[in-house]
Amino acid sequence: MNQHKMTESRECKNCSSQMNGEFCSHCGQKAALPLDGKRIFGDIWSHFLDLDFALVRTFRDLSLRPHTLIQSYIEGRRKFYTNPFKCLFISATLYFLAISYFDVKVDFLSKDNANEEHARYVAALMSYLVFLFLIPTAQCYKWLFGNHRMSYAAAYVSVSYIWSLYLL
Repeated sequence: MNQHKMTESRECKNCSSQMNGEFCSHCGQKAALPLDGKRIFGDIWSHFLDLDFALVRTFRDLSLRPHTLIQSYIEGRRKFYTNPFKCLFISATLYFLAISYFDVKVDFLSKDNANEEHARYVAALMSYLVFLFLIPTAQCYKWLFGNHRMSYAAAYVSVSYIWSLYLL
């Protein structure tokens, strides 16, 4: 955008307050521009695929030094890391794809070869069940490790990253 459009006063589409820049000073929404296909796919690309390589950095640090990554995120150094919930969702999706499309043996769910295909899909979908159990798991994490100073949110972040590592 050119400088003239950035300083031009207009109404926020979200809260109807006057905007004097790219973001609304009342609600924080970015100036709404007309929708088109390019903008929609650009938003999908930037929000879900994280082109700043934070996901790659997160997976690398999660694999090589998980304690450092978790501690950094809890302490507020978050710019270079992917949100733990998003990281877990992407890890579960990668796990689902790997189990579903590669010849992975899932012996614990299937006793014979006839049910192997079904067992693979069940095992893959089980990776998403963790989203239902994150809350009680975070509470157990706090209790097991006896860290009463750790906030529930910090335990939730830790459990999310630990499960992401497990799925990878």
